[in-house]
Amino acid sequence: MPTERGTQSFDAFVASNARVMEAVIGDYQRQYGSIRVHARVDAIFTREVEERQQRVAAYFTTGVHDVDPTQQFDLQRVAADLSAQADHWNARDSGFIFDRITKFVVCKPNIVPCMAVVTFPHPSGWRRKNVLLT
Repeated sequence: MPTERGTQSFDAFVASNARVMEAVIGDYQRQYGSIRVHARVDAIFTREVEERQQRVAAYFTTGVHDVDPTQQFDLQRVAADLSAQADHWNARDSGFIFDRITKFVVCKPNIVPCMAVVTFPHPSGWRRKNVLLT
């Protein structure tokens, strides 16, 4: 996603880029039916320290969201999750102020289904019981 220096929050960024994100995710969802999606974000935080400005990079990621015809990618939940992570990162009154987002990536991880069956010897006592091993 394109980033802008004037973005003041994750909510503002998601709101201004919602159409682009929904279009990309919608294209993949139509192509594959059901997909899993998450977001990775790099941001810059700043604070004044002894008449200098200190800049620190912070990295955040959301949980994986399942997207299919019955449930869409909830952008407000993504923005709230990222905001909560940033608040937690800055929770100890470090004085850092959100400066800008440097990178925002919506990821669709490739999922390869497990196609193998593994058998192994098991204790004789298990033969009489219903046991499921995972």
